[in-house]
Amino acid sequence: MKERHFFSLAVVFFVLIGIMPLLWMFVHSFWVDGVFSLHAYRGIFEGRLLHALGRSVLLSLVVAMMSVLVGVVLGVLFAKTDIAGGRLWVSMVTLPLLIPPYILAFSWYGVLGHSAWLFGFWGCVWVLFTVYLPIPLLFSLFFLGQMDARLEEAARLVGGWRAVLLVDMGTLFPVILSSFLLVFILVFGSYGVPNFLRYDVFSTVSFTQFAAFYDFKAATASSMPLLGIVLLLWVFVYLQKKSPKITFDKQENIQKIALKEKRWWIQALVWGFVGLIMIVPFGLLFWQVGSIDNFFIALEKGWSALLHTLFYAFFSASVMTVLGLLLAYVLVYRIFAWAGFVEMGALALFALPSTLFGISLILFYNHAWSDFIYATPMIVVLAIVGKYLILTMKISEAKLGQISPSLLESATLLGASWQKRWWYIVLPMMKEALLFAWLVGFVFALRESTLSMLLYPAGWESLPTYIFTQMANGNPAIIAALSLIMIGLMAGFLGILVKLLRSLS
Repeated sequence: MKERHFFSLAVVFFVLIGIMPLLWMFVHSFWVDGVFSLHAYRGIFEGRLLHALGRSVLLSLVVAMMSVLVGVVLGVLFAKTDIAGGRLWVSMVTLPLLIPPYILAFSWYGVLGHSAWLFGFWGCVWVLFTVYLPIPLLFSLFFLGQMDARLEEAARLVGGWRAVLLVDMGTLFPVILSSFLLVFILVFGSYGVPNFLRYDVFSTVSFTQFAAFYDFKAATASSMPLLGIVLLLWVFVYLQKKSPKITFDKQENIQKIALKEKRWWIQALVWGFVGLIMIVPFGLLFWQVGSIDNFFIALEKGWSALLHTLFYAFFSASVMTVLGLLLAYVLVYRIFAWAGFVEMGALALFALPSTLFGISLILFYNHAWSDFIYATPMIVVLAIVGKYLILTMKISEAKLGQISPSLLESATLLGASWQKRWWYIVLPMMKEALLFAWLVGFVFALRESTLSMLLYPAGWESLPTYIFTQMANGNPAIIAALSLIMIGLMAGFLGILVKLLRSLS
């Protein structure tokens, strides 16, 4: 098989699991009984839908601004100062990003009860802020570590550390903008937290159109403004071409700002903040469990769901890693002239709300000819792969960009086939990055709840879905125990990721 034909199969597979379902859903919404009609689109910007759209925009703006402001400040503290325990605090603050967000909502419900503050706008803001704070924090922390030491040294000679920070912030502005837009998009499409806290936003309204009335056309139509806003934000970032580049290089000899007498009170503020967003809600979960026996009861009840979750995560991560590598190769070496559209599609799928993507998969694959996909766990695996493929793609793309093209060109001149070039050059040099990509895919597949909730076949409920359904009328002690089991699972893999990232640096 020729090289172009092989990579064409990878692109076709990606289109079938991600792009075609969305196109099919969009086209299908305009046809009623075989006749073109705009009936489903009447009243999109009227009444409840318009009100929910405004709520979604406001919620996303407030959470994104808070996350970026606090995240960048923490990133500067951990990356550029001599504050103690930086790695520990980063790991602790990052954990909420890796667990289903509604678990945090449930834990804060244990703290605040039926508070009117929690079950409303500010409750959603607070929970989603703690969930997505790690994004700007990790972005700023990582790219501050990549700054040119010579540029910082020159700035320090001119104006001291204040000048260094000004230079860093100027260089970091595209990263800040990207993290702001990413948080905005993720909050805009969030479903679990607003649903649990009974706060109507656009994603919950569109989901209700589908779940309550099984009306695909109405669900699609109600999601179009959501899709439009997400894509406009994404196009803005893409056209600016200011998206931060990932690299596996590490800046050596990073100089730290000595906080001196300010160090202790700054450190106390950081400890207090981390304690507020981590120790309080998670500590309450332990308190709610009560007896250690409840862990065994929870494990017995949720054992099959846990195994299903591990199954989904293992196969999703494996497919994501392989497909991400193939598509990254298409991008880096421009196998096709239109390779950039592959990246655009993967970014769009990541930006889209899970509810919208899940509904499109139901509409596209719920047919007799595709029962071997739709009626099996394969549908959940494909959904997770489509949703998070961009993560493994970008990791592989970064590492492929560091492989000298002369190596592959030399092998080609010596008569090596493209299969041999891959086997003896590309794969050996990619093994650490591929392992890292697999772990990233595994972690995000573990936390996914909305897609599995929409798509899982009978008898294949995942642990996040099982926990979410138990929150309606289950035993709070068992729910807390299940949540802690999920958190422990995620914390274990987070530790592996951190250790591997250090070895790669």
